[in-house]
Amino acid sequence: MVAARGSAAGAGTFSPLAAIQRQFPGWQIWRSDAKRFWATRVGGGRSAYPQAEWAMTVDGDTAGKLAEALTRQEELAVKPG
Repeated sequence: MVAARGSAAGAGTFSPLAAIQRQFPGWQIWRSDAKRFWATRVGGGRSAYPQAEWAMTVDGDTAGKLAEALTRQEELAVKPG
């Protein structure tokens, strides 16, 4: 996994990743060496309403796309369909 060599969210207090980390504390956020943005659920949680879109790890081409993916994942964890 490339993530181990990428940059963790806490590396820069005012970075876009740090802001996303504050918004989504249940996720480990990082940027890979390939310049993609990634997030993995902390604690291995499972959805109360399993759905095809629910994921342990999500990614995005930009910090904004990652935030959108995380917002969707948080919605899936709270309500069905």
